[in-house]
Amino acid sequence: MPLATALALSACSGEEPWPPPLFDCEGKGERYLLRDLGDGSLVLEIEAAPVGKVGVSTWLSSWSDIRKGSVVGQQGGHQSHLRLFDGKQHIVLYEGDDGPMSDVPGATHAGVALLGGSSNGELVKVADCEASRTNRALLENVRRARVAAKAPDLADEDVGGPFDKWY
Repeated sequence: MPLATALALSACSGEEPWPPPLFDCEGKGERYLLRDLGDGSLVLEIEAAPVGKVGVSTWLSSWSDIRKGSVVGQQGGHQSHLRLFDGKQHIVLYEGDDGPMSDVPGATHAGVALLGGSSNGELVKVADCEASRTNRALLENVRRARVAAKAPDLADEDVGGPFDKWY
């Protein structure tokens, strides 16, 4: 939606327009939108569309609940991710490039992985989506939001830990 349209709708409805997403992934009938609310908090919107229904859940996250990670391999490939944890499940937003030793050298990818459990991170579901310009800039987008909020640096995943892997 063009900014002018969003502002016009906002003026008519009395509501603030949503900020642009830091990550926007649509796959397997769901859409995951990570947004910076501009007040030091992030929100992850999950829009699920089961047959005949539309459901939206919104999850506010504290910077202390987010971990960042990256892996390299395939002779030049990489994947970066953010992991959010709500006490029951882990939601991993990721983006990356496949290296020359992969099945599809040079392919770009992005997606969301849902993992259950508090510590072991058992994979429940993966939703692949377009590696758009926004999604490929995931860590940089979040870094800018964090700096603007004067929030502390994100904690890194433990090297060799259960979440230090390709998704």
